[in-house]
Amino acid sequence: MTDASVGNSDLFAGIDFEMNKQFWLNMGAGASLPFRLYNLIDIQHALSLAGISAPLHGDSLRGLVATGQLPPAQRDDDVIVGADVPFEGIFEVLKPLGFKAIRWTEGTLSVFRDERYVDIHRLSRPIEEGKLTQVLAHGYYLQTPLEAQYLLDDKWGHPAPSQRKRRYQRRLVAAKRRVKQVVRQPDYVLPFVKSRVNRTLKRYADSRRTRKVQRLDEQSFRQLLVDRPNSLNWEWRGEHWRVMGLAPDKTFGEFLRDFEGEGHSSPVGHIVEVDTRKCFPEPIQISRRFWRSGNNLFAYPYMYGFRHIVLPYRAVNLWIQSSRPERIYSQEYYESLPRMSDDDVARFLRNSPISVKNGCVTSGRHRAVSMLGRLSRGEKYIPMYYSVE
Repeated sequence: MTDASVGNSDLFAGIDFEMNKQFWLNMGAGASLPFRLYNLIDIQHALSLAGISAPLHGDSLRGLVATGQLPPAQRDDDVIVGADVPFEGIFEVLKPLGFKAIRWTEGTLSVFRDERYVDIHRLSRPIEEGKLTQVLAHGYYLQTPLEAQYLLDDKWGHPAPSQRKRRYQRRLVAAKRRVKQVVRQPDYVLPFVKSRVNRTLKRYADSRRTRKVQRLDEQSFRQLLVDRPNSLNWEWRGEHWRVMGLAPDKTFGEFLRDFEGEGHSSPVGHIVEVDTRKCFPEPIQISRRFWRSGNNLFAYPYMYGFRHIVLPYRAVNLWIQSSRPERIYSQEYYESLPRMSDDDVARFLRNSPISVKNGCVTSGRHRAVSMLGRLSRGEKYIPMYYSVE
């Protein structure tokens, strides 16, 4: 079966793949990760029930082998099936889950759901069940081949290049292409290249001058305020903090003296969940209806602690329009997410510093209230990191 076997309206042309890539470049890796994971999990689970093995392959497998996580990706994820598995049977299994076939060739079936696609490649030989394993990533188990390194070497040569090296190689090719453009059309291209270089250098210099990441010990954390006492945030989204028992002039330490040691973290007020049954005006971060239709957006991180793959605000409308059954940021949603281990939390906080200015948190407040929840439940403090201006 080929492309002609699928409804033409579902098939992607080259421009569609490029536009999908640009869409996720704009949305960011954090926004795409939940959709990527759920697609891979559902594909592997559904095919497994049908007796078909579909372990990770390509960049997805390489990132998992190198870092224990799926690598940031603006395009596809990859799985493989054995040479004896027909694509017709695979698509019949996946179609009821909401997947569409957007590319169907002799060796590759690409299926699409929730604005992400997965390439299913046919291996040149059958897959042996005894040569598969499960690897934990982002709190979920994904099927991978035991001979992962062999498959990577077969795809990219021996040894398979690291993610950093492949990124360098891609940038080198792009730089050579730009140089050729300058040589061919210097009067037209050179001003744009010069402007972009200057902007990049200025941004780098500003970041080096104004941002310094430091470790935040527990005593310093307890002295912080969730925001400036006169901040407009107290008017805009203050109900999400007040329901927890936070106040403009109450430090984290003062807050914890009221709750610490009780063995639980429960807000002092009545929680009303934000109504996420329909999409919000963009940008969501400043949508009045998003912040004013409930008060749970900080209370639940405080109650449920650090969880894997929490969706960033900018992707809320994607979730609302997606195939996911849970209402975003609801109690059901947080309970469905796997808990982070202490090691996961430590790694996450190292890689995601909060911002602090004049003793107030200016960015990363969800991480801060998640840490408050840990301490109020009697759990140990895990060092946070912060940047100061």
